[in-house]
Amino acid sequence: MKKLLWKLSTCFSILLTPVLSISCNSSINDYPDYMNQNSNRSIMSKITDYFNNSKKLFNNKTAVLDEIKILFKDNEYIVFDKTKTPKQDDYLIEIEDNRILEKNIIFNILITKASPKDNNYYFDETYCQKSELSVNRKVEDVDAVLIDKNEIANTPDSPIASFVITNLDKLVGVELVPKVSNPFYGKWEYDKEQKNKINISMQQFSGSANFEIFNFDVTAKNATKSASLRVTNFYKYQNSEIVVDKSSQKVDWGQKFAFTITNYKKLKNVKVNSSNYNFQENVVYDQKTGIITGYAFGQKENNSFNENTYVTLIISAVDLEDRKLDTSVYVNINKLNLIKNLDENQNTLTLVNGVYKSFDINENVYDLKLTDNISLNDTSNYLFENGKQINKRSWTFSNEKTLKVQSWWYANRKPGGRFTGEATFKTIVDGITFTDKIKNYSINMSTSYNSEDYPKISVFDNNSGAKFESLDEDNTYLDFSADSANNCFNLYTSSSLIAFKFNTDWYRRINEIKEFLNDPEIVVDSIFSQITPEQNKKQYELDISIDIEKLKIAKSTVMQYNIGESNLNDFKINIFYKEG
Repeated sequence: MKKLLWKLSTCFSILLTPVLSISCNSSINDYPDYMNQNSNRSIMSKITDYFNNSKKLFNNKTAVLDEIKILFKDNEYIVFDKTKTPKQDDYLIEIEDNRILEKNIIFNILITKASPKDNNYYFDETYCQKSELSVNRKVEDVDAVLIDKNEIANTPDSPIASFVITNLDKLVGVELVPKVSNPFYGKWEYDKEQKNKINISMQQFSGSANFEIFNFDVTAKNATKSASLRVTNFYKYQNSEIVVDKSSQKVDWGQKFAFTITNYKKLKNVKVNSSNYNFQENVVYDQKTGIITGYAFGQKENNSFNENTYVTLIISAVDLEDRKLDTSVYVNINKLNLIKNLDENQNTLTLVNGVYKSFDINENVYDLKLTDNISLNDTSNYLFENGKQINKRSWTFSNEKTLKVQSWWYANRKPGGRFTGEATFKTIVDGITFTDKIKNYSINMSTSYNSEDYPKISVFDNNSGAKFESLDEDNTYLDFSADSANNCFNLYTSSSLIAFKFNTDWYRRINEIKEFLNDPEIVVDSIFSQITPEQNKKQYELDISIDIEKLKIAKSTVMQYNIGESNLNDFKINIFYKEG
């Protein structure tokens, strides 16, 4: 089907003969000097003659007025400031917008002669000649057609939907072009009162749908980009149908929703039921106004806060001829943002390694508890500045409006995690309290990492706090020295269980920690990379278990750390058997 293209009707303006407009108390005989050089008519004639023969182009009234000032620059009786006290023979010239055509702009020229009063003169608007002036329009290319809104709609009672072209004075050849080939039965025209306002008149439609959607491009010959316009037509034949002002409404938990049956006066026995949801408060229909109201909250244990909830309301009625009618509308309840400024699509808090970031807790959420979904024996990778830690992986925020959190590792390339939230939801709307428990609310953690921010570090750095201690209960020998020049520790011991200790804050700066390479027959166990230190302890220790009898025979062994993809430089531990 061919696209239906509507074009703005244009006409090539012919200069209109000035018409004298005077008050009902005056006549043309009040101006016996109308053919003099400075009569209203002679002034207007001079203006129209000048612009009729001019090839100059104009795009606003200021430019036209400036040209008129030049035209009368040698005439001391022509003034343009109405606030100044005039002389006896002064004439005031003013200009105002009228309308814009494709090749011309029409202005109103107002000429007022000074009138006497109380031994003085002033400009009386009652004696004002108002004439139309047509000037050649200056048209330039513009970047885009600009409109005040991209979505408009009419009502079931009126076919008119309107929008405003905010830069119409700069456009030529405005058109409304349908984006698809579906027929559009109606018309559009410029508003008579507001020149840049366009009224679209839609035709009534019938069928089961409550509305129609039409999409247009608003274009102009001299605009590079068009504007997209979406028109919703609610102007429907209302015979034997239930007509509702909207098909759906988005609301938050506990929020009030409302629908209006616009042809309620033609219906009786109206009933509203929910097909898939048990509301805490009944949905109410007011037969005096046709308004359906309710609150987006279900009975306890029926509110799925962590996902969007869609509720269908079935409206049934009979018309005045007792024919049964029904239709449906939808209440879309938005997923609860437990934490306000998280990424809604992924339920994600985006963090920066080693930096506390603040997040707002929803004002309707109380007694929030967050639990890291890690094993019971592990330590959370996240550190909270506020709230109360109740165990190694859970925090409560009973009286907090925000939570402040950071990724515990300063330099961890794979810090993603997930928390489960529990809380109480409570809100009061129209004096009604809505409350329920929030359970199993999933929140993801994502941390940005920039390797350039975390340079390589050494176990021999002053702030590492590296040292060795014997954990044997009996009296065993242990001594060590650090040889930073050769990147090694020399450990002399007869102990079978040794603690290799570091400052925890230094240890947090390691990424991609590797295991030691060692002789497993002698060094029985050395857990390095699998365990996160407890966050509240200043020192972290690596327990090294040694088969001391085999070390006694071998006399020495080596534990080697290779940097690999981590940022901790190579080092080794030379272990020598020695008794004290």
